[in-house]
Amino acid sequence: MSLHDSQEPLVSVIIPTYNRVDFLPFALHSVIQQTYRHLEIIVVDDGSTDNTAAIIQQIQAENLRDIKYVYQSNAGCSSARNHGIKESHGQLIALLDSDDRWFPQTIEKLVARLLDSQADMVFSPAVERYKTGKSRVNIPVSAEQPDQLAYAHFLSSNVRNGSLLFKREIFERLGYYRTDLKHNEDSDFLQRAAIHFQAAYLNFPTVEVFHHTENKSLNRPAIYEALLVSSETILHDYPVFRHQIGKLGKKRIEEIRHHLLYSLIKRGEAMRAKQLAEQWGDSLPLDIQFALWRAKWLTVGGYSFFQRLFKRQKKQ
Repeated sequence: MSLHDSQEPLVSVIIPTYNRVDFLPFALHSVIQQTYRHLEIIVVDDGSTDNTAAIIQQIQAENLRDIKYVYQSNAGCSSARNHGIKESHGQLIALLDSDDRWFPQTIEKLVARLLDSQADMVFSPAVERYKTGKSRVNIPVSAEQPDQLAYAHFLSSNVRNGSLLFKREIFERLGYYRTDLKHNEDSDFLQRAAIHFQAAYLNFPTVEVFHHTENKSLNRPAIYEALLVSSETILHDYPVFRHQIGKLGKKRIEEIRHHLLYSLIKRGEAMRAKQLAEQWGDSLPLDIQFALWRAKWLTVGGYSFFQRLFKRQKKQ
């Protein structure tokens, strides 16, 4: 069936989850309450040890909605997403993290924009909600220039996973999420999709992203390490894109490296940061140079510089 037939295209909603019973019901209810009704809901349980299965069964019974529950041994978010996509039947694929929520009209508006634009995927803004009670609308990169998404996203990967809608053929042609990346796997996939396929923009916030103590995004060094691996691989695998983005690509790699070094220093891993800096041979910003110099002189042979000085004065 073509996407332009009179019948609404089936949208497969994939929700990977792992020990998130405090959040999952809200995510699921936000899907069940969608104004767009032609949905297939698939929850992939990535080896949870809580009562995820029972919660899903309860929600299904209360709402009289079919929810496909898929269990797998713990293998990570990418593996869970891939598993769900392979189990799905929809012409369109939407992915929602189990600690986020959609607005009631999210899928209706995303589908309408996709069909109207004749694009291959749609992206949109997100509402970021913080523990303090504050919130803000996060406008994604290339918001009003979707044809420039590949370049803008490579230089600043700011598009939320739950704010996207993909045609199935994107996964059939590109493959799936990288399972070797434990962070930024969604950003990596979107980058490859943006290089190959046409994107459209929907100027409507579609997802609420909740910031809490269990977010993977709190591990900044790991995030930058994954982003560095992804970005270097993209430039290697897509020489035409590398040529088109030119010097900005190299500048972006250096920028990610500097973010990684700074996050390591901030976490007390200055020596590892120093080793990476020497390995890369980049010219470093002055603040990072100073931080590395400070770490070198404040820690010598396992003792702080001041501890060694104090011991020497005490002997005298």
